[in-house]
Amino acid sequence: MSTSTIKRSTALATVIATAAIASPASALPIEYMQPADAGGGGQPARTVEVSRTVTVDSPSGFDWGDAGIGAAGTLSLLALGAGSVLVARRRLGTRAS
Repeated sequence: MSTSTIKRSTALATVIATAAIASPASALPIEYMQPADAGGGGQPARTVEVSRTVTVDSPSGFDWGDAGIGAAGTLSLLALGAGSVLVARRRLGTRAS
């Protein structure tokens, strides 16, 4: 793999990661418009607000289920990173020790 290919791949990965992080932050709410032919004349549709009260009883303490999900996610990311390093070393021709 040449240096220019590695630089291009790194630049592309950076652009994709930046776009993925920035897109939810720049999203704006969309007003739903009634079409002009439906008698709305392109005016915003009327909205009705409905409020609901929900009471949730949850134990206050450590949640082992959430901890297990977090640990599994962390281990999978570590395994993915280690595998990427091994593949990169093999492609470059150096022996992983």
